[in-house]
Amino acid sequence: MSKKLLYNPLEPYAVKAARTVLRGEGISNNPDLPDISLGGNLIDFATIFYQCSVGEVIKIFSDYWSFHKPKILLSSTEKAAVNCPIQILYTGPLTSKTLLDYIVSRSVSPDIAMQYCRQVNYQIGDRRYFAIGLLNNSGGYELRNSYSKLASSPKDITTINVGAPTVSVFEGMFDFLSYKTLMKKTVEQSENYVILNSISLFDRARPFLESHYHIDLYFDRDAAGIRCTSTAKDISEKYNDASGMYDGYKDLNEWFASGVAVRNR
Repeated sequence: MSKKLLYNPLEPYAVKAARTVLRGEGISNNPDLPDISLGGNLIDFATIFYQCSVGEVIKIFSDYWSFHKPKILLSSTEKAAVNCPIQILYTGPLTSKTLLDYIVSRSVSPDIAMQYCRQVNYQIGDRRYFAIGLLNNSGGYELRNSYSKLASSPKDITTINVGAPTVSVFEGMFDFLSYKTLMKKTVEQSENYVILNSISLFDRARPFLESHYHIDLYFDRDAAGIRCTSTAKDISEKYNDASGMYDGYKDLNEWFASGVAVRNR
């Protein structure tokens, strides 16, 4: 016969407190805790106290463990965007000090950001926001500020075509802006650019990319980015993995913001 729980199963870590209360209350129908001195953890204690197996202890505390599963935390803007479409209200030059300060905090030149991005006012439900916006090929915007990372519909890649024979490819807006900031004080060779805005859009970019004789890939150094780079190199010798420049960092922007690029120049 299983024994009745004598303390809150949501606080199984409070073993010492429970022991004091149980012994001091003098309630006749409460069993005494065993007078033993054994090493072990909470599971060991519970098997002795409840006189049951480890499996039965796990069942006893299953509500606690399921209740305390880790959750992914979203900003209030991102939570709202899950249920409501993003409505673009206005686009214009980047003038907000808040947004320009955020750009600088990411080590990007404000002049570069103003050249390629717009200030976008948008609405989600009945709330209004503003962000740095990068226009994609289908008229949607990648939206970034210090609180959220969003995209308005339709989602697509961003192509910057100046008629060059080579192209550089980036996963996200700030990787591209970091690259352009880095190249600002060098003699730049003419090249085209593609910002995927999501690694999942690589196949959509392929027809344009493979029309060039050389393609540099600046993808994230995570599993998805490395896998996509490997797949691209298997497709054609035109593809070149350029991510070795920021080996040891998650992406180009993280590397650039660390100051390593400036110190090594």
